[in-house]
Amino acid sequence: MKIQDVARTGDTLFLLGNGCIEKVTFSNVRHVAIVYDPETVFETDIWIGKAKFNPISKYADKSIEIWQTYGIDESRVKTLCEKYKGAKYSKWDIFTNFITAGLHPAIRQKIVSTLGSKSRQICSELSARIIYEAEGLQHLSNYESLQPVDLRQIYALHPEHHFKKYIHF
Repeated sequence: MKIQDVARTGDTLFLLGNGCIEKVTFSNVRHVAIVYDPETVFETDIWIGKAKFNPISKYADKSIEIWQTYGIDESRVKTLCEKYKGAKYSKWDIFTNFITAGLHPAIRQKIVSTLGSKSRQICSELSARIIYEAEGLQHLSNYESLQPVDLRQIYALHPEHHFKKYIHF
């Protein structure tokens, strides 16, 4: 089965791995993207420093999980992706996530919140923000300083709103 056969607008794609990021964050989640349509994902790009659209096919040979939010407003998700297109990527967050990786997510978020709301975001923050703004799910309201693994854990803790629908290895 192809990713394009399963993915739909508003799904959250988690890229899994076992590299440097995963070792520092004590997880197997490397990156997060939002499915814009079955052929396209919306994600941050560390190399160009902003959020953009990419073909979903780039994940065809990767280890991924796709999670769905029940009843997501697909048109709202698309509008929000367009709104955040070009949003700046936060290399500072990557640094602070490495430094604070061993801390409990709530403590890490408290430290980052003292800096105030940011205009730059990493992949998991942007993805959580889009799903939060699309559906108003309170468990995603504190998206600042979320690491990719944090977002996946939040989804797993709220099966009334999210479920894993596809795993590709």
